[in-house]
Amino acid sequence: MQTVQAFATIVIALFAVVIASAQWWTNRQRVVMDLFDKRVTAIQNIHKIVAEAHQGGTVSSELIGRYAQAIGRARFLFGKDVNDFLSGYQTTLANHRLAETNFANSKQGDDINWAARRRDTFEAITRFHERFEGVVHDYVAMPMKHPSLPSLCIRRRRG
Repeated sequence: MQTVQAFATIVIALFAVVIASAQWWTNRQRVVMDLFDKRVTAIQNIHKIVAEAHQGGTVSSELIGRYAQAIGRARFLFGKDVNDFLSGYQTTLANHRLAETNFANSKQGDDINWAARRRDTFEAITRFHERFEGVVHDYVAMPMKHPSLPSLCIRRRRG
């Protein structure tokens, strides 16, 4: 009788470990999905702002401010590589704004330099989307993995 109780206790304990592992896996996946949703939202907001600059061809101070707010909210969602990339584009947007303003207020002869800077910064703005996708890809790629139960040494066989 005691042997049956000991065996039942072990079975129940193992079952509890399986349930706890499954709950851990589910909660981990929920955190991953929440982070994914926040990252996608941040990416969409940044894309919208840059698309405005691209479509209009101009960069306002208000647009630069909205971009700064968007990357400020995104800085905790991504690593240094993405944050550095986004900060670099904030500088590009500011340089484009500066070139636009100085081109409009420049004298004859000086306007060629500002026109060239405006063209160069606008070309960088037009390349934002394709370059940004490559930088954030690893943060939004979601390879699905099967849960492992290391405490039970259960491994999925590959067929």
